[in-house]
Amino acid sequence: MEKEKSLIRSFVVANYFDTISTLFALEFPNLKEVGILATEVGLTETIVVKAGVTACLVGVYALAKTKGSRLAFPLEKALKISNVIVWGATVLNIAQIAMEILPE
Repeated sequence: MEKEKSLIRSFVVANYFDTISTLFALEFPNLKEVGILATEVGLTETIVVKAGVTACLVGVYALAKTKGSRLAFPLEKALKISNVIVWGATVLNIAQIAMEILPE
């Protein structure tokens, strides 16, 4: 059970840092949100959508794992893949911020 908790914890922390780094990056005029959330959606809506998706994935995975559902395995794989993607996005956000802050 500790393995599952650390996976969930890592995913939640990755999403938290992604949101914080995105908010910070959007303060620079050269940086912008890309992907699905790059539309004319406001900043508050972007945060709510990211938090909602995180909560849904974690909640469904935890429920499936607790109940012993056959969906637990594919949901765990989805959570692991999402975890890598979100940490990657966070690293890219931080790299872009560093490039904006550091002198040329």
